[in-house]
Amino acid sequence: LDENNKTRKSDKDGYSLNLKNGILKNLNGKKFNQLTAEERNKIKNFALWIIEISEKNNKNFEPIDLFIRLNNKPYPIKEDTFEMWNSYISRNIIETIKAAHRNNKDWFYFRKNNSRMEDENIYTSLTYLEYSVKKKGYDKEYISKDLDIYKVVDKINFRVKSKNEITKVLEDINSKEEFIFACNQFEFNFIRKVKELVTDENDGSNATLNKNLDYIFNIEKGRRTQQGFYALWFFLYEITFDVVIKHKSDIRESLRNLYIDMAGIKSKSDFDTNVQKFRKAFSIAKSTTPSLFDNNFSYYWAELGEISLAQQGFNGNNFRVGPSTPIKDRYPFLYRKIKVENYKISADDTVNISLAEKPNLKDFFDAKPKILIKKSINFHPRLMVAFSDQRLAVSSDVYIFLLDRFGFSINYLIAIISSRYVYSTYIKNYGDHTAEEEKQIQLSILKKVPIPILPVVEQKPFSIIVEYIRTIESKDEIVLFFERLLDAMVYELFLAQQIYNAGCEVLKYLQNLPSLESNINFENIDIIKSEHKKLSDPGHEISASLLKLLNVRAINQIESIS
Repeated sequence: LDENNKTRKSDKDGYSLNLKNGILKNLNGKKFNQLTAEERNKIKNFALWIIEISEKNNKNFEPIDLFIRLNNKPYPIKEDTFEMWNSYISRNIIETIKAAHRNNKDWFYFRKNNSRMEDENIYTSLTYLEYSVKKKGYDKEYISKDLDIYKVVDKINFRVKSKNEITKVLEDINSKEEFIFACNQFEFNFIRKVKELVTDENDGSNATLNKNLDYIFNIEKGRRTQQGFYALWFFLYEITFDVVIKHKSDIRESLRNLYIDMAGIKSKSDFDTNVQKFRKAFSIAKSTTPSLFDNNFSYYWAELGEISLAQQGFNGNNFRVGPSTPIKDRYPFLYRKIKVENYKISADDTVNISLAEKPNLKDFFDAKPKILIKKSINFHPRLMVAFSDQRLAVSSDVYIFLLDRFGFSINYLIAIISSRYVYSTYIKNYGDHTAEEEKQIQLSILKKVPIPILPVVEQKPFSIIVEYIRTIESKDEIVLFFERLLDAMVYELFLAQQIYNAGCEVLKYLQNLPSLESNINFENIDIIKSEHKKLSDPGHEISASLLKLLNVRAINQIESIS
């Protein structure tokens, strides 16, 4: 029926098959009525998929994308694969997995020809194993309760028990943040360990990484297997990054022997015994320190440059706009005596410029939000870091960072980057001296700043306190208190054992900080003042912990110097 409620044939009725590059080339150019009765019946009786996409969970979903993907390949898409997940699962999850693959695809791959997204399929499955351990608990035998290890004839096999369970998790909107967190851990903990393991001294080329990984897998010009990756995750799960660095050669040989066992061994119990010997030789005792973060998440980190895009500002004073420049092409430009205070940036002089001759900078200056960091590191115990959600251009005295990875809050990054700990440990001794002994930090050094990987919910206290500071206009005692508190929070991430021993933890007291949700500024100020009064009270646990901080030797050294 058409729009006029009349029966009619489609505009494409009687079309010719275009199978020139397909798998049924003998039918190319034929119309339906030219096919044999058997061929026509096959088409008529072929099973049809009905795919339902929830609008509530996929507000930005474009049906045409799925239609095109399902109709432009000669092979059907299998259920419970990344090809299918890529069509409808949360873009935040999909883009996180793709980013992990993009960063490592030249050496940590399953197939060199990845046209069917088999690499991303492996990355997703391994991320699911990470997720499963956190969600369902540690399994003494298999580590993940969703990993199956079994013997067939004389070979040991590994597999994920049910790919459909992965689909269920990916489809569950309530699991999104946890799965993204697991993916970030997978890349920046597991893949980082493997990359270090297969890197030779002074040689981290892709050719070397591939050669050494294939050596561990015990394959020569052979194909890598899915179970090879599952086994590697299983073997290395309890081996720390530091142990890999210290015992790289021995771990390589021991892993290769385990893969040789997988190819032919008398019994599974013999294999299990050899795995236990490997773990005993290279595992270190887990920390028994009670921690807000299970499994010592504070030891897992991503470099700032791995989760963001960075760009230096430029000398835009020569690009001032003329009367005919359209308003949409005008950018406010901060260029003289730039000041950063309370995570806000300003300048004595601001002019309008045009970026017509600098199109590569437009994305950075248009971006909302962004992190701005002053190059100068003189006379401050911390980096001068600002938040901006404005369309804004800056001079070459400022670096711009755009968050490029899901699972991280921009305010959380600001809290880490602007801390005394980061300045003292990673920045202070690496500045370049220029005219008049002004010290400036290189962009390459900033990119190396480690960002501890925490679940989004545990980043929230950092984000809220940064918001408190941004809301206050002047540098008063409230701001100084919350800056001090942020420093203590960051110390606890990087110096967890020492903080615990000194009894000066603060994070466990900050899980219920009120957010600033009002559009009325004085209401937000009242919330900030109330929290300041409560947390700074001499009888509050926070005040006691802040006083004890200087009992920690590392913190004493940092703060006495700065």
